[in-house]
Amino acid sequence: MAASQRIFGSFRFGGHLLLLLIFGLMSGLVIGAICSEALQETVSPKTQRDLLHYFLGVAIGCCIGLFQRHRYRRLGLLPVGLTLYSTAWILGLAGLFRSGVSFFIGLGMGLAGITFLRQSVSDFRPAATVPKRMARMLPALLLGVAALPMALGGIRYVHSDLELEIVNAVAACVAWVLYTRPVFELFLEPLIWPLYRIRGYGLGVARFPRHGPVLVVANHAAWLDPLFLAKVLPRPITPMMISVFFDKPVLRWLMVHVVRAIRVEQSAYRREAPELEEAVRRLDRGEMVVIFPEGRMRRDEEHPLRQFGQGVWHILSQRPETPVVTCWIEGNWGCYFSYFNGPPTKSKKWDWRRRIDVAVSEPRLVDPTMLADQRATRTELMQWVLDTRRLLGLAPTAHAATEEEAAV
Repeated sequence: MAASQRIFGSFRFGGHLLLLLIFGLMSGLVIGAICSEALQETVSPKTQRDLLHYFLGVAIGCCIGLFQRHRYRRLGLLPVGLTLYSTAWILGLAGLFRSGVSFFIGLGMGLAGITFLRQSVSDFRPAATVPKRMARMLPALLLGVAALPMALGGIRYVHSDLELEIVNAVAACVAWVLYTRPVFELFLEPLIWPLYRIRGYGLGVARFPRHGPVLVVANHAAWLDPLFLAKVLPRPITPMMISVFFDKPVLRWLMVHVVRAIRVEQSAYRREAPELEEAVRRLDRGEMVVIFPEGRMRRDEEHPLRQFGQGVWHILSQRPETPVVTCWIEGNWGCYFSYFNGPPTKSKKWDWRRRIDVAVSEPRLVDPTMLADQRATRTELMQWVLDTRRLLGLAPTAHAATEEEAAV
């Protein structure tokens, strides 16, 4: 099992192996369809052209699916592929856009099919979790069942296939409900490409816990730090967001219904902190919670990391068995959305292909005896974050608290 996971978990080996597999499968279906019609002496140039377009669409869809390396975000290709597939088939049944329908059917099938295969072989788990995994991949399975008769039949559009198209449409709707967030992230990613080159470093990227609760602790120097982490970490993040941004009209809808972020009320002094209880509940549900314990973004060059607040200690004191992954984001300080030389976005040039390096440590547990002292816990976690800089070849400088911080 371990050997298989190492082999198929590799993008270069497993991805190209799957590409050959899907090509071989589709080639066999196309050749079988052509031979079937040849035996009936009904081969026509139109049928051969449709099959060629279909196979070309499958090939392009597979290549796009292999290009997306993020194991969670590529799930967004499932609803996209299913929608293309279902819409193209409806157009074919209606007799519209006949010349390109077979290509888009193949493109949709390639996107969804390669996503299903990659997710299946790269996500080895104990046998007890197989039913849950198959349930999440149900839309792709429905696609395969619906597509097989169509492929073997030589891509015919007849009204008798209407029942099968209903199955395809239902599968597409289910996929959109299940995978709304990865689709959102998938379409957001191209908007970030021109601005930032984000790369992850450290063994923590490969050994990141794929299931169960995880608390991610990181430095905070730019508005887009959660997006930088989401690009590198292989699971959907649950960020804690300050109310100033959370309550903005459009952003609030996205945070509540898509991202499901945790709202943090902005206030200098508060008697209650419901966001900490919510963070504990999210961890109880097995989510990955991201916290920036400094409480605010970096403000100056001299202090790369401020004193951590008590919130991170409160969370860990209630869930001491939670694995902690520390991250250091380098390149965020000085970007368009940081306080470098002034407030974010004010009198600054847009970033263009700016390099952002994210170091990710391996998961660790905080010593229960240390959790008895909240100040010692905060100091230890700060040093863990600073030590993570080593993964980027940076000095893991020790933190020296200012007088203001020492009083906290």
